[in-house]
Amino acid sequence: MPVNSTHPDYDAAATEWARARDVLAGEDAVKAGGEKYLPRLDSQTDEEFAAYVQRASYFNASARTSEAYLGLMFRRPPFVKLPADGAGVGRAMSVFQNDADMLGTTLTGYAKVVVGDVIGLGRSGTLVDWEDQAEQRAYVVFYRAEQIINWRVERVNGRNVPTLVVLKEQVLAEPGPDDDGFDLRLVDQMRVLRLVPGTVSRLRGSTTTTAWWSCGSRKRRSAEAQRSSGSSWAPGCRSGWESRCRSFRSCSMGRGIRGRRSIVVRWRTSSR
Repeated sequence: MPVNSTHPDYDAAATEWARARDVLAGEDAVKAGGEKYLPRLDSQTDEEFAAYVQRASYFNASARTSEAYLGLMFRRPPFVKLPADGAGVGRAMSVFQNDADMLGTTLTGYAKVVVGDVIGLGRSGTLVDWEDQAEQRAYVVFYRAEQIINWRVERVNGRNVPTLVVLKEQVLAEPGPDDDGFDLRLVDQMRVLRLVPGTVSRLRGSTTTTAWWSCGSRKRRSAEAQRSSGSSWAPGCRSGWESRCRSFRSCSMGRGIRGRRSIVVRWRTSSR
């Protein structure tokens, strides 16, 4: 199965999530849905139906209710108790509280984003990761329900723990040699988090492609992934993650929290 395969529960809830997004977004999103939300009358032409949609009125009670619930939960500022600033943990947590996601969002502001999505859709995700190049600190990344496309939960040491999580992202495409730097294009990227007992990680490919590993010293190294008959070992990289690479543009491994590894896969531009 390809890396972008979706979980059965995801497929069952995708329609409801899309409807909830449109409803909470407001009148423009609902009208953009066309016949999905406003059935066409008999013998209406396209021009008549377009005018019919524009004349329609939508009262967004759902968004007002969601905002009211969010305001009710945060009517009092959350109380956060941190260790003393003199300790290393206290200084680190103070920075994290003021900038939780490395985008300038405070911990309280980030909590509002998470709770807002839980109120609207009943589901959201947070990935805690470690930045080990410049700031060397923990940070969080927010994922909407639609971005958590696949997962697996297994019994490990008497506990039910997630052993596989696939996250769908969009990132800026790398500029080509003829680009002027002003054309910003987004490409799909799949981040695979897999929990595997400590083994040597290797990358296998059914087609010849270039892969980059970023492990240990965090210096980017490149290697040619061999065909399905062989394998290519990441130089100096030890981890418990394994990925099967099929017609991807690039794969990269980055150190995750507590020694876990994340595998990032970007689709070929030509296959989009």
